[in-house]
Amino acid sequence: TDLVAGTISADLGIAYFGHAGTWTLTKATAFKPNEILVQLRLQYPAAPRQAGVAEFAERAFLAGGLGKHSAQELSDILAGSTVRIAPPRIEDDGVVFTASCLPSEFELCLQQLNAYLTDPGWRSDGEATAKSAWLEELKAIGTNLDAQVGRTFQSLTVGGAPGRRQATLEEAQAVGFAQVRAWLEPILRSAPLTLSVVGDLDADGRVLALLHTGAYFNGPRSVEVVMTTAGEAKRMAAGVPMPTGVTRITVPGTVPRALILVAWPTADFYDIARTRRLGLLAQVFTERMRVRIRQELGDAYSPFAHRMASEVYRGEGYLMAEVGVAPEKIEEARATVLAIAQELVDKGVGTDLLAQVKPPVVKSLAAQRQQNQYWLGSVLSRAMTQPFRIDWATTMEADYASITALDLSQLAKQYLIAGKALQVVGVCTGK
Repeated sequence: TDLVAGTISADLGIAYFGHAGTWTLTKATAFKPNEILVQLRLQYPAAPRQAGVAEFAERAFLAGGLGKHSAQELSDILAGSTVRIAPPRIEDDGVVFTASCLPSEFELCLQQLNAYLTDPGWRSDGEATAKSAWLEELKAIGTNLDAQVGRTFQSLTVGGAPGRRQATLEEAQAVGFAQVRAWLEPILRSAPLTLSVVGDLDADGRVLALLHTGAYFNGPRSVEVVMTTAGEAKRMAAGVPMPTGVTRITVPGTVPRALILVAWPTADFYDIARTRRLGLLAQVFTERMRVRIRQELGDAYSPFAHRMASEVYRGEGYLMAEVGVAPEKIEEARATVLAIAQELVDKGVGTDLLAQVKPPVVKSLAAQRQQNQYWLGSVLSRAMTQPFRIDWATTMEADYASITALDLSQLAKQYLIAGKALQVVGVCTGK
């Protein structure tokens, strides 16, 4: 296949190289001398999968070593090297490897990543060690209030889909390298691949030269699915409607405490102006909870809210508030959270509250754009399959600066609807 090269954005200094199915994107920066960050993303369509397979892949894949070397042998061989490869991150529509290194060891970094794709070890000793640690962890979380509430909430928001929630102990016991390998190996071998490289690429002239040799990740791969405009998100698989009502769980333990999660369904990621404003609305909600819950309940816990917006499932997202209180204050705290939401619906977001919350967010954006990790994860990672992300990066600061109290008030009225809230209440009585 003929290799092509070009520039995605001259203003942002983002270049590409490769062919359909295998792309390399680069951005040279001077943010941090001698730092190179690498991300290798393998794309696949969202689809059901066995419970625990993704979790065990994340936990055990690197422990399985390579065909030629065990994980311990690799550790010994690479002692003193600056190359760091993180365990794979399994997303709803992709497997992501990230790595970092000095410019002088960039070739070694590429060699390692390539080896994990072409010669994974699946060694039984690594499997056994990772499996044992996972099962012990699952046995221990029975008394972990935060874990139990979080797992319950997550399962409810994905309709209990086995591949999208955390596995139970029984499900984990049924997962090993045989199940992971059957699912993951075809992805490693032939899924569309994007290699993103950000950092001090000019410190060593060999860095870009190595990429342009095409010596790595050059096997035949499926052609990626491209979403040309954000409006095409309507073609994504439909998200799971979020249930409503209150789910209560009791967790054994010695320390009496309670945890309350309240979430309202919102939308997916691809109306970026809406997504940004929902994030700021969550900050407003956090500030309102901080003041009211401490004033009215006198508790020192730190309540917070955040927004989630799916990049894979159409229409899926939520704004979630979390607060921890003493067990006897559960109903009072729950009522306060719901009252804050209703107040934002009825009265909107005041300009004084926006003036308190917005400036720190806007100020942080400039610092964010000076970090290699931002460009790697938020911009380059999906830029070949979703080219509009380049525009998102270009307009981000101006868009945040333009957010008004009316914008947030309209979103509050649209989404913070009392009857649509999902509530999970977990309590440890300490008895």
